[in-house]
Amino acid sequence: MIADGKNYWARTLAAKLGFSIVGFVTRSPNWFPLVDMNAAIPTVQKHLDGRYVTRITFGTSQGAYAAIKYSVALKATKVIAFSPQVSIVPGETDDNRFQKHYRPDLHEEMKITIKDIIEPQSIFVFFDPYDFGDAEHVKILRELAAIREFHVWFAGHRSIKPLAQTETMKLFLQYLATDDLSGLRRLVAINRRQIESRAYRMIMANLPQNAIRAEFLAKKYREELTASQIMAMLFRFVVAKKYDLVTRWANDLVLQHPDNVEILGGAAVIYLRANDPLRALESARRAIEIDGDGERFQWIFRAAEAMVKQLNFVCP
Repeated sequence: MIADGKNYWARTLAAKLGFSIVGFVTRSPNWFPLVDMNAAIPTVQKHLDGRYVTRITFGTSQGAYAAIKYSVALKATKVIAFSPQVSIVPGETDDNRFQKHYRPDLHEEMKITIKDIIEPQSIFVFFDPYDFGDAEHVKILRELAAIREFHVWFAGHRSIKPLAQTETMKLFLQYLATDDLSGLRRLVAINRRQIESRAYRMIMANLPQNAIRAEFLAKKYREELTASQIMAMLFRFVVAKKYDLVTRWANDLVLQHPDNVEILGGAAVIYLRANDPLRALESARRAIEIDGDGERFQWIFRAAEAMVKQLNFVCP
């Protein structure tokens, strides 16, 4: 999207649905820094004040960050955030995907805090729990306030994709206006299937019954699969007892994401089920160290520890 003063994200959609819209466009991936937004928002408010009772801030990724961060300043009544971040400052989250865009001169105090958040029940967050980076940011938001979460399984970071069609979005906004949460969840569940790649659907359709065919397809289309899809697929391969494949691919995920607690925790479960308790123990230990309290991974650690002790007893 080019910042040309005319075009902005969702402009066409808003025109089709008959909504008034103001678009903020960055000239680069800079996460809408405070210095720019503090200058822009007062100008926008001159056109909004006294005219609109309902205001919705809406965005995806860095736009979702801004939709939450500036919701109070924009006097939003609701927030729709697809795969948001809370910060890209190194050390403030475990997600390092976007830290290359961090600039100390722009991003001081960029992290979303409780003072940025409007009425918590008015913040609607959509994300894929298997996208481990996105899940990390949602976890932090959840600790700040009682946000409303919607799982868009296997979408990866592109959680908006299944809802992007005009008629689908029209229905989506109708459910949102009436706080019809069951309608929203049903709409997401029905439409998310369109974002699953053909390769992923073929692999999963063959598991666990036709594991040989599934393994062939997995190796052929590996580059097309997201990390969340690979993790889900590995659990199916464990059922099919493809332990060598499972261990190799889990190793790759751990090497690619050495500080991601969701991957480490998922890999620990996979190692355990693949009868590799030493790797399970190490992954679980690492996940506990990173996670802070680490309670959700303690059961994996204890199970792996018990299996290792049993092996040592059998094979002294």
